[in-house]
Amino acid sequence: MMINAQNINFTYPPLRADLPAQPVLRDVSLAVPFGEALTVMGASGSGKSTLCHLLAGLIPHYSGGTSSGVIHIAGYDARATALPIGIVGILFQDATTQLFNDLSLIHISEPTRPY
Repeated sequence: MMINAQNINFTYPPLRADLPAQPVLRDVSLAVPFGEALTVMGASGSGKSTLCHLLAGLIPHYSGGTSSGVIHIAGYDARATALPIGIVGILFQDATTQLFNDLSLIHISEPTRPY
């Protein structure tokens, strides 16, 4: 599997000390084979970006919060180590704001070709 995520839970730290921390993701599991694409859709505030940041290896390495569960991306433990560049890509929520140029289109169509 390219992505194997099992029983993922994530809670951001509270915004204020007098507020309790609120879980964002609860018991999320998914498996995505090599060569497949994944679309994450849902209402605003439902945890889409948090899930994508976890799968890209950005959380917990570049943000606060607590997570549990298993996340393996291309054989890497995404919770234990930052993923190498080029393993996972994220498109912005509004695709019309995504920055594209000829080179990025080539990378998408030929992701294994070095430049």
